[in-house]
Amino acid sequence: MADSLEKYNGYGKVGLNNRGNTCFLNTTLQCLSNVIPLTNYILRNEFLAPLKSEKKKTEIRNKLGKEFEITKAYVQLMKVLWNSEEAIDPRTFHTAFQQFDDRFAGFQQQDAEEALIIIMDSIHEVLSYSIQVNITGEQETEMDTWMIESFREWKRTNENKYSIITDIFTGQFVNQIICKEVENRNEVLSRTYENFDRIHVPIHGNTLYDCFYHYFNVELLDTKYHDEKRDMKVKAGRQIKLMLLPKYLIVVLKRFQNDGIKFTKKNTMVSFPLDDLDMSSYTMGYDRYKAKYRLRSIGCHVGGIQGGHYYAICRHRDNKWYMFNDRQCEEYNIKGDIPMLQTRAYMLIYEKKE
Repeated sequence: MADSLEKYNGYGKVGLNNRGNTCFLNTTLQCLSNVIPLTNYILRNEFLAPLKSEKKKTEIRNKLGKEFEITKAYVQLMKVLWNSEEAIDPRTFHTAFQQFDDRFAGFQQQDAEEALIIIMDSIHEVLSYSIQVNITGEQETEMDTWMIESFREWKRTNENKYSIITDIFTGQFVNQIICKEVENRNEVLSRTYENFDRIHVPIHGNTLYDCFYHYFNVELLDTKYHDEKRDMKVKAGRQIKLMLLPKYLIVVLKRFQNDGIKFTKKNTMVSFPLDDLDMSSYTMGYDRYKAKYRLRSIGCHVGGIQGGHYYAICRHRDNKWYMFNDRQCEEYNIKGDIPMLQTRAYMLIYEKKE
């Protein structure tokens, strides 16, 4: 299969026409285009397997009409993009996207992260299928106990609705309630698990690790927590950690703020690793022993809330960096522009290192 994809090494380096404030959408499409497993899934026509028959395709179209049209248009666009040497007018995709919700009907600037969510959710809903998950092995350590809990929840939430999106982007959080009383300090009182497909981090400090430290740190609860084991109220904190790491980790920096009166934007400089993002300090399960990532795509935003502009910086399958700025596409010296990117990076897509 790998050999059959070599012909695409020289492609995928074309821009997308701005159809009227659609830079947010073009940026999202270019970032996703350079998530190689997703693009390969389309180029190899593997997306046809979940549809199976015309009957199922008709059922999905009737039940998920808008999602179906977005998925269909996305597949068509990727096939054209990875076979073209000139900029493309993504009219068909834009039309399908406009029809998804009334707020997209015109040509107003929108949020790139919201576009990302809609595209990913549409593909997941349309191309999902059932899988069989078997949990095997002996329970020998406390971590084994955690992992059995984790895998059981993974099985419950994903077994009947699995997709290429789940396979690539979905990880699992573990949410813990931790005792903060002197007598039983740091004892875990409760542990639950939940899926995630991106990490939405507030900006604290000037590095991505600073942001992660605050995001994954223990947050004291405003009210006392009922300790069921001792049947008493105790001071406690809540902490999120990573249990299962995704193949591709999407990190969204919360640059846009809404204080209830107006939207503002933080242009704070946040440095981030290009090749060695280490998530082991925030990971609790087996994956903490293999938690290194390298950067694949950056969704950038420059300017303010009203007059801003999006563009993408992506590592291509040839391992070179390119800037995708609407119609423009050119090779990019990322290391020479790091200080500027640190103030503009909004969405970061990292690839797990094997």
